Amino acid sequence: MTCAEVIRKQLRWHPNAVTWWDYTTADANGAPKPTFNCNVLQLLPAVSFQLPTDATNAAGVQPVISELSVTPRYDLQRPSVAIKYEKKTTINNTDFLSVISDIWPAGKTGQELNALTATIDLQGARITTVKASLRADPINETDINWWKRKFPDLALPSKSGLSLISTSRVIRNPDDTTTPLPVGGGLPNAIIEGQVCTWMRSGGVLAQAQQEEITGHFAYTTTDPATNQIVSQLTDEPLTYKHATTNMPSGDYQTVASIAYGDPQPIGLAKFLYDAQYDGGLTLTEQECSGRALVGSVLNVLSGRPEWAAMNAMIQTVSEDVDAGITRIQFGPPAHLGPADLAELLRINRLRLRWTNTTVQNDGTLSGSSDVQLGKQTANADGTKGQAEYNLFTVLQAAIGATPATTFTHDATVGQSNYQQGANQIFMDLAACKAKKLYIREVEVCVGGATMHMLCLCTDPY
Repeated sequence: MTCAEVIRKQLRWHPNAVTWWDYTTADANGAPKPTFNCNVLQLLPAVSFQLPTDATNAAGVQPVISELSVTPRYDLQRPSVAIKYEKKTTINNTDFLSVISDIWPAGKTGQELNALTATIDLQGARITTVKASLRADPINETDINWWKRKFPDLALPSKSGLSLISTSRVIRNPDDTTTPLPVGGGLPNAIIEGQVCTWMRSGGVLAQAQQEEITGHFAYTTTDPATNQIVSQLTDEPLTYKHATTNMPSGDYQTVASIAYGDPQPIGLAKFLYDAQYDGGLTLTEQECSGRALVGSVLNVLSGRPEWAAMNAMIQTVSEDVDAGITRIQFGPPAHLGPADLAELLRINRLRLRWTNTTVQNDGTLSGSSDVQLGKQTANADGTKGQAEYNLFTVLQAAIGATPATTFTHDATVGQSNYQQGANQIFMDLAACKAKKLYIREVEVCVGGATMHMLCLCTDPY
């Protein structure tokens, strides 16, 4: 394909363009170097010629317009031009039709007699979105009420004097190791429902999520509701709550997964079709051809009809008779196209793009079956109790009627243990041991003159 063929093919889509050669240019060495030029109507410089009058004739103003033929192309001009663009945009397989009006001149409706109206279909965009709902609970590990919601037994009426001694937080890593967090560290919310995805954001902040374990140490007293008897006194009971945490608040989140852009709306098409067009011919007579009017210019005529002074008629051909000093100019509009044709020209080189959000993809395949990136941190929660330390510990055997039949009580604050069943009782007071260690030992006793054996709880001889 030659350069000329390429130019011709391209100029098919620019009916208001004009081309010309400039033979006056030269290269860096001064050798002639003709230059090819191409420009559109709106960017062409204007040249004006004045119709001869008595004053210009007396003054000998040149060039003299010896012949002039101007034909307004009223057949191309309408009282108004109304173009409606219908664009169907698809969002998540739901179609939305929009109609965009382009009417010229301003104030017209397109319903005037002999108005030019046209409806042009434009390809709309196709948009796919991803939605996710998240319910999160703010974490306040220093609030006892928060712990009561996680461990409901802490809120039982049988527990009194509940106090939170200390708390700590760690991150549970995928390899089951833990990473301690500083005081006040960690993410602020626990995931209750839903999942956290990497594309989520709130207030411009990207989503974060991790597995955490929060441990609280508690002290409290437990009583028997039936007898109001103290059952236990815990000085340090560790409770650990494991859950997924995030910095995202509760809400519905949405992002664009992909966009296939549609056709852009042509700008200024109605005005282009409305503007008046002129064609005709002009003959200039002067002593020497001045070359003032060249292809690559638009023509205006002064001292004639007012509209000629700004008609900006495109010069199509220029021929010069150098011996006679005559220049013949042909001007007028290019071959006219209809609205639909012009709209097609305006969008012939449209750039239709597809954009895919990389944060909602699992791989680099745009047409893959698993384009959507789901969250890795989903709602999960688990509470566990650690080894408790007791000041007072009581074991009750409830008989029929909820009356304790057997009771074992250990009070670490005074070092006493009591095992009782009805009137039967075994009582131990460690303070009475005189810093001795007691064992169960076998001893000999004399019973009726006979030596017998029995087991006793006693110390070593001293």
